[in-house]
Amino acid sequence: KVTGAFPALIRSISSRPGAGAGPIPSMPFSLCRKISRSFGRWFPTSVGMPMPKLTYAPSGMSFAMMRGRHLDIAVLGAFQVSVSGDLANWHTGGDAIPAVGGAMDLAVGAKNVWVMMEHLTKSGESKIVERCTYPLTGIGVVKRIYTDLAVIDITPRGLIASRLVTGFAFDELQRLTGVPLSPSGARAAA
Repeated sequence: KVTGAFPALIRSISSRPGAGAGPIPSMPFSLCRKISRSFGRWFPTSVGMPMPKLTYAPSGMSFAMMRGRHLDIAVLGAFQVSVSGDLANWHTGGDAIPAVGGAMDLAVGAKNVWVMMEHLTKSGESKIVERCTYPLTGIGVVKRIYTDLAVIDITPRGLIASRLVTGFAFDELQRLTGVPLSPSGARAAA
């Protein structure tokens, strides 16, 4: 999914088996399990097939890359992102089962954290908030948000919106978002 969203930017993409990178293989379950186990983990079908610019790393090596700050960009999903770049993506509170996994390592280990998410919750509330109400994964780590409505950069001057969906007005984006946004320089000049 990431390679399709950012094809011009991708020089290489690395994934830990089970992270859902690459097309799902069309091979027997037993063979998928054998391949997954060779990476030291058991994921029945999520070891993707080889594709250009995609590499796999065993779990230990992937954590070493994250913790050693060898990743230029980490693209993560999120439940909420705050105006200051705080990230909440592992737990929604309540009875949900917490599953932070390597998200905290990615959030603090990558040089740039980009979030890809839907702009609104199922109930129509903005996922871009003044202050996260869900448990945090990282504080001030997100630099850019890609939603289904726009691209939003988190800057010292605030949230800067650009690349709105064709035909979508900035005023409508502002209304739906609920926190202050500024149009990008190119858009403001138009």
